[in-house]
Amino acid sequence: STTCSAGCDACGSSCSAGCGGCGGCGTCSAGCDACGSSCSTGCDGCGGCDGCGSSKEPTKVTTGAYDPMYQHYTMMIPQEPGTPGDATEIKDNVVGLMSNGVLLDTHEQTWSYDSCNGHSDKMHQYHYHIPPICYLKSMGVATPEKADWWMADNGSEVRAYDEMTAQWPSTGSSPVIGYARDGFPIYGLYDTDGNIQRSKMYGGDLDECNGKEDSNGYGYYITAEPPFVPTCLRGSIGSFAFAPTDIACPKEGITNSIEGLSASTEEVVTDNTEKEDDSGAYAKVPIFSALVTATVAFFV
Repeated sequence: STTCSAGCDACGSSCSAGCGGCGGCGTCSAGCDACGSSCSTGCDGCGGCDGCGSSKEPTKVTTGAYDPMYQHYTMMIPQEPGTPGDATEIKDNVVGLMSNGVLLDTHEQTWSYDSCNGHSDKMHQYHYHIPPICYLKSMGVATPEKADWWMADNGSEVRAYDEMTAQWPSTGSSPVIGYARDGFPIYGLYDTDGNIQRSKMYGGDLDECNGKEDSNGYGYYITAEPPFVPTCLRGSIGSFAFAPTDIACPKEGITNSIEGLSASTEEVVTDNTEKEDDSGAYAKVPIFSALVTATVAFFV
């Protein structure tokens, strides 16, 4: 034919400039999102007419060393974490999963963050390990006006650690924003009394794992000073597995639709609807985003 099927940006027997080099490949089938009447085996991964070249080899996605890619995460955590026990150091950097599908990580600070206070690593996994300002705002948590709260006023160096918490409102509230791998909830910077939390090393009430027990039970907190996130966990640490893809995350960011479990027997009403689940010991919570497709499985 002289034109391509829907979504192919019009390449036919020869390729137009905008078509990404499709044409001589023998074309892709409808399942491949693109052109022509048949698909050769060399056309795998043809998307938007991008993957077909005259050599029948798929076009490789060009990414930088730290560009975030779509990921598939599977995390198994206890549904009933029980009483917190001795601290166990996190060996692989993964603390847990936020309810927007983004990992909470605990590697050494690099102080290079985007406007939402996240960044990607060499495994192309986008993650947080300081308070993520965009996500916290979306969950109704009080935040500074600017995302660069961690930078000194001169804008050229990292702010002194003992000054960082003062950049945040002193009072606020925080829902459960994620779960650690031992099943205990993760909160933002404020406890049930509305007070901003300080880490143990800066004279606060939190323990060595950035957690404490209050009227809701034991939970972990993200803080605006070191260690920022838990570096150890006090429950039985569940498994974590991931499978990368070659699909790049959109540069303009994404908008998530979040579903989760309520933290108590009372109905929780926030910007995101949380629903109770009484389905028993094993509950699956699928969490979808443009950055990841994640399944958190709770077990006892």
